[in-house]
Amino acid sequence: MKLIAATTTENEFVQTVVGLPLKIILIVGSCVVIWFIVTRIINRVTAKLVSKAESNRLAVARRTEHTSDMTAILMSQRRRQRAEAIASLLKSVTTLTIAAIGILLVLAQLNINITPLLASAGVFGV
Repeated sequence: MKLIAATTTENEFVQTVVGLPLKIILIVGSCVVIWFIVTRIINRVTAKLVSKAESNRLAVARRTEHTSDMTAILMSQRRRQRAEAIASLLKSVTTLTIAAIGILLVLAQLNINITPLLASAGVFGV
């Protein structure tokens, strides 16, 4: 009977020392990988939009004869700036969201009650 109790205590010790840090490392690693993938997707979409705006600008610049055509060039530059600003905003929101979810998951693994935090976030969201 003592052997079973000792084995149970050892299993709990191994779970606490090895299992918990491993879970936390997996959570943090997953968050980093997801953040990297989403950021790359945002960068690629932005680059595609910027290249499209620049190609339109070059096409218009080649056939510019009037002042109204110059406004088209300026508008394509503004389109590029807007795409870059939206990409920056999306990256910030993505980083914040993934970090918040990762922190909540780690806190849950540490047996910290996250229910009040989720309730506060829900009230703040409203």
